[in-house]
Formats: sequence, structure tokens, C-alpha cells
Amino acid sequence: MLDDTPHTDISTSKQSVDDNQKTCSQISDVQLKTFQILLRQDEDGRFVVTCPHLPGVVTDGVSKEKAIKNARYAISDMLDFLRKPEKEFNISPC
Repeated sequence: MLDDTPHTDISTSKQSVDDNQKTCSQISDVQLKTFQILLRQDEDGRFVVTCPHLPGVVTDGVSKEKAIKNARYAISDMLDFLRKPEKEFNISPC
């Protein structure tokens, strides 16, 4: 069975400092990452977005554009969360 859900690629950027190139004026670069999202319209007319490579990223919007914008924020927030050291959040065994 083929999945007819529309696929869209979106990019998120995160500014970071290159630790190996620190000088009096810190040099920063932009890391660009691209993630595939799945966009579908629900029964209420809202557009729902999920990101297959980042389980837990689910958001929506009243338009496709708003849903994609919200997805960028959700992906960025998830990436920030995943970068945190384990000591900053609790991990419980199932």
C-alpha cells in the first residue's frame, strides 16, 4: 500500500561557535539541517505535521504555511532538548 501523504523538506538553522577557531572575536557559523516532514489535513481542516526522523515532533496550523513554520520551531526545540546532557532531565526505565 502506497502512502499518499505529501512529503515536504524543511530546513532549520542553528548558530554555533567553532571551538577550534576561537580568537579575540569568536567566529560562528550556521549549521543547516534538512528534515523531511509529513503534512496532512485533518477532518477539521487544520494541517498536521509530523517528522519521521524525530519521533515526538507533532504540530499543526490553520494553513500549510503556518503548519510548516510551527514545524520549524518544533524541530528546533526537539534538537535543543536532545543536545542537553542527561543530567538535565530524568530518564526512567519503562
